[in-house]
Amino acid sequence: MLIHARKVLTHSFLYAASNAMVVASGLVLIPFYTRHLSIEEFGAFSLVTTFGMFLMYVLDLGLPTGFVRRYYTYNSDDRMQRMRLASTVFWILLATSVVLASVSYASADYISQLLLAAFPGVYLVQLMTVAVFVTTLSGVSQSLLRVLEQPGRFFGLAALKGIGVLIMVPTLLVVYGRGVEGIFEAQLVIAVIVAIGGWLLTARFYGFTFSAVDGRAVVTMGLLIWPAMVLNWVIDFSDMYFVRYFFDLEQVAIYAVAYKVAQIVFYSVLAFAIGWAPILFGILRDANPQDTLAKLFRMYTITLISFAYVLALLTPELISVLGPPAYAAGKDISPILCVAYVVYGLFIFFLSGVVVTGKFQYQSLALIVGAASNVVLNFVLIPIYGLIGAACATLAAYSVTAYMGVRFAQRLYPIPYQWRDLFSVGCAAAMGYTLYVLVLQFGMNEIVAKFGALLAYLALLFSIGGVTMQEIRTVKSIWNASENSA
Repeated sequence: MLIHARKVLTHSFLYAASNAMVVASGLVLIPFYTRHLSIEEFGAFSLVTTFGMFLMYVLDLGLPTGFVRRYYTYNSDDRMQRMRLASTVFWILLATSVVLASVSYASADYISQLLLAAFPGVYLVQLMTVAVFVTTLSGVSQSLLRVLEQPGRFFGLAALKGIGVLIMVPTLLVVYGRGVEGIFEAQLVIAVIVAIGGWLLTARFYGFTFSAVDGRAVVTMGLLIWPAMVLNWVIDFSDMYFVRYFFDLEQVAIYAVAYKVAQIVFYSVLAFAIGWAPILFGILRDANPQDTLAKLFRMYTITLISFAYVLALLTPELISVLGPPAYAAGKDISPILCVAYVVYGLFIFFLSGVVVTGKFQYQSLALIVGAASNVVLNFVLIPIYGLIGAACATLAAYSVTAYMGVRFAQRLYPIPYQWRDLFSVGCAAAMGYTLYVLVLQFGMNEIVAKFGALLAYLALLFSIGGVTMQEIRTVKSIWNASENSA
């Protein structure tokens, strides 16, 4: 248990740090965006960026993820075998992404009108398409670093991207006055640099080899996973387009800033998901893997909820830093989205049973229901409750998805989760935040209210058994063991 927990912590920390570099660079740049772009321009930037995320899923067809899955079917460490697999995936990805990216580039005018209406965005869509194409090709290199369990090099690429963006975007945006076009031009240049860096780190695994057997296996696995990726995008990002449909680019911009704050939780979950697959397959070799997974789930839940709770308390301050007063309305939206991403994080862990059995169709089914719920609820809630309705639709959709996910997963691979523990931690966070909101209504100083809410959460966490002294000692042991091994 301690070995796996230490490994999870070490790898997840490095992957979290990698994503933190990207997220942090994005957050640091938001004040530049909101103060050097009009609110309509920032809204357009957010919509095109969201389209780029969708295009990323379309172009990679789940092949990098299928590559990881195929890699673990090999029992040998044969370098030639690895080279053949990596090369096969790269050539398939190159062929498919060239075709799909060309369609997107040629349709830039239509896509711009669909996303932005009268706002001039053809060049933005074209730049985003090329940047996504380059990033897609570099996905094989990053997947290789994952399966080789080299989170340090993975972090190096993330650092290269984060630092590059921090230098180039302000230069083009502020110094040269390139506006929103300069942001996407900088992203394209950085994508090329990161792709070259990833290739240099993994070049020894590439060659002019191709395996039809490996290709068929990776494509099959990728296409089983791919619908889940697209459906997840629908749940997480489509609300931005519904806000645009019902309102305007100004409301999109406000929602986007609130979303950026909550996205810190999302990327923390993503970091865990990236580092989790290799660790999960290692746990399966234990004598009693289900018990190990149940114990890790408890630690994971406490950490995730506590992190989201603190972030929700700090939302007003973060939004005031990220944007001028015009964006302040987002302070009521971010806490809801933080909860939504906590639920998403639980869903990722629940999928362990699906991953173990390889029956990804159940994951897709859960996401289909969640995506459908999100679309319906966006149509119903946004006209009535505005931006808060969009956030609530996302929370409800992830809740439905997580419920179905755990039902399917427990049927495939039962894990003895301690549901009382999850309920206890959730109740402690809910009661602490409710106390915070109530005391603010009585005119209490906000800093004092936040400090009191944090203390209340910790007290409740201990009093209702959410955290025990034994667990604190366990975490301390894991930390000490990690320091000694280093």
